[in-house]
Amino acid sequence: MKHGMTVADAQAKERMYGIAQEFLKEFSRRHGTLLCRDLLHADISTPEGRAATRERNTHANVCSPLLAEVTALLDEMLK
Repeated sequence: MKHGMTVADAQAKERMYGIAQEFLKEFSRRHGTLLCRDLLHADISTPEGRAATRERNTHANVCSPLLAEVTALLDEMLK
């Protein structure tokens, strides 16, 4: 929202795309992927994958820590 467009502005749009790409590149560098199935080591679009993530408590063990990291990374980037 800080760098988003409030009016049609091609320069602001390109600047925001650059920031988004920087974020994605850094996340991928840290984790080797942007794909949930690779981060979770399961395909949650399948019943088996969802069952595996429940068994491993993936939400608490993977998703929540990743969200905390993403929040910190975004905070760092916005400063």
